[in-house]
Amino acid sequence: RQRRNVVLYNQKDLNTAHLDFSPIPYKEGVVFTSTRGRGGLAVDLDHWTNDNFSDLFYAQRISDSLFSKPTPLHGEINARFHDGVACFTGGDRRMIFTRNNYDGQSKEGLIDLKIYQAFTSDEGYWQEAEELPFNSDEFTTCHPTLARNGRTLYFASNRPGGFGGLDIYTSEFIGGMWSEPVNLGSVVNGSGNELFPFIAADGQLYYASNGFKGLGGLDIYVASKQKEDGGASRW
Repeated sequence: RQRRNVVLYNQKDLNTAHLDFSPIPYKEGVVFTSTRGRGGLAVDLDHWTNDNFSDLFYAQRISDSLFSKPTPLHGEINARFHDGVACFTGGDRRMIFTRNNYDGQSKEGLIDLKIYQAFTSDEGYWQEAEELPFNSDEFTTCHPTLARNGRTLYFASNRPGGFGGLDIYTSEFIGGMWSEPVNLGSVVNGSGNELFPFIAADGQLYYASNGFKGLGGLDIYVASKQKEDGGASRW
């Protein structure tokens, strides 16, 4: 493959000394996840990171390189623990995002992550979220991303039957219901953790992994579907 030079610029309008990650285009700006805190509110600290729990923020684009001051999403979204890594569908009226499990713990006493959905009112107020049906108290389900059709969901999970750690799965919205998740297989998933999937408009899947021979820690990978004999597709 031809090598290309890439220049990275710090988007200082959006970044802080805390964790700022997983930006996604939304309306006239961007929604992203941050542990900066919501300002003046008494909150618990995540003892794993010794930082605030993550919340979802919105910043409006002013120009190609400038954004307004980020503000927390309005409504019933940012709660006591982690909220973050969102995607949107339905003309930006429905959001699918990650949140800590509020209704139970695993047998080991862990409060894992689940995927939820919420809808916004005409006034831009996000209403109370509901969890998707393939969650479980016994494992993590997180980091959703939607294909361009708005019906194919990709996400990370360490549910039983994977290749080790968290793997990338997919589920289809058919007849008003989400199908049973399917593992994308050993071409995409390694023995470590596969996280933060993003499905691009051209159908290519970008994600982070420490399950293959990379440069150390999490590296970014891309996977594409290939046509097989008979018209079927595989990764």
